[in-house]
Formats: sequence, structure tokens, C-alpha cells
Amino acid sequence: MTRTIAWTGGSKPAALRLISSEERQLTRNIFRAAMAEVRAYWGDYRGLNATALDMARVQWKRARYDAHATLRD
Repeated sequence: MTRTIAWTGGSKPAALRLISSEERQLTRNIFRAAMAEVRAYWGDYRGLNATALDMARVQWKRARYDAHATLRD
């Protein structure tokens, strides 16, 4: 597995339809791992958010940016 790099600035990810399949797959993998971590720690998918959907939105955006940072040139 590729070592994930956290996005700390710079270029932003392109729209999902414009990125490579590798970046989409890495985004999904990061997102799934993050949500599993939330579930393991909090016992649900909500964490400190009002709903599980709110937590999913936070984790999805983080996954998109981290995947982009990992694969950008």
C-alpha cells in the first residue's frame, strides 16, 4: 500500500470525474479506514457530530485531499 501523505496545502483535488482511477480507489480506501476508526473509537459512525452523515462528509473531504496529496507530482 502507498504511504499516505496528509494534505497540508497547495493544489486542490480535481472533480471526481477528472481524477485517475488510482486516486479514486485511494480516496475510497482512506475514507473507509477513517470511518472504521471512528466506529472503533466511538462505537458508532457519528462521533462528536450531530449525524453519521456529518462525520462521513468530514472524512470524505479529508480522504479526497489526502489522496490527492499522496499522488500529486
